[in-house]
Amino acid sequence: MKKNLIVLISIITLTNFTSAYSDPLRDFFDSIGPTTFTLGVVFIVSFALLYFALTKTFKKEKTTPGIISLAIALLITYGANRSNLDLQQYFFYTQNWSFTTIIFILAIIGIAIWIIKEEKKR
Repeated sequence: MKKNLIVLISIITLTNFTSAYSDPLRDFFDSIGPTTFTLGVVFIVSFALLYFALTKTFKKEKTTPGIISLAIALLITYGANRSNLDLQQYFFYTQNWSFTTIIFILAIIGIAIWIIKEEKKR
């Protein structure tokens, strides 16, 4: 009983201190502009996809897919930066989608994945 009371009092008193605490991760992401974030996502996604595809091609070598995918991902990111790629205009229209539209798209993706898995079993 006494322990529960001490824990309850400490939680109540610490609540005031945590509300004044500044989250460094949130501050870091607030300092990044939307263009920089978009280019970072373009780089990470293109690098991951290229690396996955090239590791299937170069099965015995470990460094070659990494170097090639890094070079191509940097070129893709550079091209996206030079062409003033603005992905915000594409995501603006998704705000007006209804719940049924999202469920319909997810159902189509799920059916496509199910068909691909069934074809691999044959």
